Amino acid sequence: MLLRRFTEHVKAQNWTAVALDFVIVVLGVFIGIQVSNWNAANGERRALDRYMEAVASDIRSDIVELTRVETEAQQRVTAAAYVLRKAGAPDLNDVLSFAPANPTANDMFAGSENFLIPDQEALPDADRNRLWALIVSGYLYDTNRTAFDALISSGNIDLIDDPELMQLLREYYYLVNGLEQTQSRSLAPMRLRAIDAGIAHGMSSDGIVDETELTDLVKSDPSIRATIAVARENAALHLLLARLTRQKAEDVLQALSEKGWE
Repeated sequence: MLLRRFTEHVKAQNWTAVALDFVIVVLGVFIGIQVSNWNAANGERRALDRYMEAVASDIRSDIVELTRVETEAQQRVTAAAYVLRKAGAPDLNDVLSFAPANPTANDMFAGSENFLIPDQEALPDADRNRLWALIVSGYLYDTNRTAFDALISSGNIDLIDDPELMQLLREYYYLVNGLEQTQSRSLAPMRLRAIDAGIAHGMSSDGIVDETELTDLVKSDPSIRATIAVARENAALHLLLARLTRQKAEDVLQALSEKGWE
């Protein structure tokens, strides 16, 4: 229809009408492209919203996990310190010296290089015969980063136009990776060695061990005393990494909330 009108106007040398038809065609193409671009951008935005809401959900779950890690690590620190003091061990080292393996990430660990090992003075009576079980226990953090990995693989992560949020996400998942690697490469193997040391002395990792018997064993056996001291320091390291990761997770969650991703 438009082409026929255009041809007629050219034959009639009605240049005003020709110009008007041309403008209509160009304007129509331009509007069509803009609508297409708007629809594409709107679709990408909706996809990003879905991914980021899923990321926020995963991080909320991570915070629950990390809080449990902190609680149980503190229990291990307290149980180990109690036994060592009860056995008359020398003054315990109250500071854990910690240095990140990646120098570029020093800012995330600033102020934590010398971590004061927290100690709860009171030990519940119900735990007095579970001291060994508490010392060699170890709840390991298991993150769920499905949504974040899917965001990266989809390419939609490039749509995040907030540099500060991107930096927070990078820092958070750096800490997540660091915690998981520390657990798998150091903390878990050391826990197994401690369990083996207990088995060699007839102590089950889940069993009941009389407090007095355990104290006497620690007094007489330097290897068990050293095993418990190392377990305390490992628990303190676990507590530090879990705490730093949880705090960063809360920062990320706050930033996501401010963007409307909850």
